[in-house]
Amino acid sequence: MNKDCEIIQDLMPLVIDGVCSDKSREAVEAHVKECAECAAVYEDLKKDLFHQKSPEKQEKKDVERSLKTVLKKKKVSRFLKPFLLGMLIVALAVGGIFGYQYLSDLQVPLDPDQYDIRLFRMENGDVAVIADYKELNGSDQWINMWIEGDLEDPLPEDCDPSDPEQMEKLIEAGRAVRHDDTVFFRYTQREKYTAKKFFLGRKRQEVLHKGQKLVHNEILKFIRAGEFSENTCLGYHVMKGNDRLVWSLGDDLPAASEELETYYRYLREYRRIHDEIFEYSAEARGYVAVAPDAERRSELMQQHLYALEANLPELQPWIGEKPEPLDEETVKWAFSYSTWEDWGAESE
Repeated sequence: MNKDCEIIQDLMPLVIDGVCSDKSREAVEAHVKECAECAAVYEDLKKDLFHQKSPEKQEKKDVERSLKTVLKKKKVSRFLKPFLLGMLIVALAVGGIFGYQYLSDLQVPLDPDQYDIRLFRMENGDVAVIADYKELNGSDQWINMWIEGDLEDPLPEDCDPSDPEQMEKLIEAGRAVRHDDTVFFRYTQREKYTAKKFFLGRKRQEVLHKGQKLVHNEILKFIRAGEFSENTCLGYHVMKGNDRLVWSLGDDLPAASEELETYYRYLREYRRIHDEIFEYSAEARGYVAVAPDAERRSELMQQHLYALEANLPELQPWIGEKPEPLDEETVKWAFSYSTWEDWGAESE
């Protein structure tokens, strides 16, 4: 064995354990290819070193490797759990906010047995329609009343109003009437009153700050006598919901109280005066004052009407605080002007 073989054999254990340099490993592999004696030593040495490895040590290494994997997974899990829990809490909070807002604005129809529609005949032939919600308990029951109107008895699709013969047939059938050489078509009018309440109860203060007032008892509409004209009205029905008939044209009605008559007179005056002291402006998209003190007078007239409304016998017991009535002099001033000439005379 020469000197080179000694050096190569000294390097063999290092090569087998994998702790030598690449050059040493290449030198050993190149030498054993040419030297049969060293190649035999190299193979024996590999076998001996393999048998010297302890199974317990190998098992220990496998256990350590498994422990490292488990610890790594635990670290990841320890981070992910709080993160996912936080995301879940945020999602539930956001969903809860939007869900509450949706349910707060959601309105559901009331059973017709929970409210009533009452009518009263006014002196001038008009009809007052009042919704009565007294059966509801508590001041957190907020109601919106929806009023829908439709016409029954539509004209036939093939009807030609310009055909005199067809018009005569409609007149004979009572579907049209001739008045001063003019033919008026006649329909049956239906007014449908449907009450809805908020799905979630609204407390008084939560609604009042939005400009809404208590509506447990509220005059919904005055039907003008002109709507019952024989020229245009074949029939008139007031319905509660879609199918409950409350009143038909020709049925008797109780007379309105003196207080309701007074309220209605002031209401008509307010509407007339408002149209005189305000004009609609398309540019401003609303009404603008065209008379002195128009805004103040409109405010006082509304206060007076609200005070009268709170004391109407038809609306008792009144829900909520009753407003203080205005003094007679203030009421007279608010409802004083009636024509443009009055403003001119007052200014002089």
